[in-house]
Amino acid sequence: MSNLQKSDSVQIRVGVTDNKAHRMLQIREWVRKNGSYIPTKRGITVPRELVDHLIEEMVRHKKTLPRTVAQVDDEQIKFIIAKTRHDAQFHRGRTYDDEAAARKKAPPTGYIIYRATIKSGAVLSLEPIAKRGDSRWLSRKS
Repeated sequence: MSNLQKSDSVQIRVGVTDNKAHRMLQIREWVRKNGSYIPTKRGITVPRELVDHLIEEMVRHKKTLPRTVAQVDDEQIKFIIAKTRHDAQFHRGRTYDDEAAARKKAPPTGYIIYRATIKSGAVLSLEPIAKRGDSRWLSRKS
């Protein structure tokens, strides 16, 4: 069995299980309770004949996943230009180290510069600071 640490209290475990005399692949979330991990209902058991197809589909869909903005343990402030808050949250936008660098860019009208607090690749907070008008950035005060 392989354990992938999703967070401090959640693991994704991948392994083989016997189910009614058939060996199957199992992928399941386990959560830490009282110092030890217990299985949750969140998971899937895949028959052997579907494993290769599942892997192919996972590889195909992996290409559409957003890239990680930062792979550091320290909290960082970044500036993300994205069309929507959702796109910024999931790193589907351009990322800059400072606001001035982001403001030099000229995306289409409607794009927003978000001030993002990021830790270990995860966006902890987003604050819209400017929206692209016809030919310039317009300030946004929350």
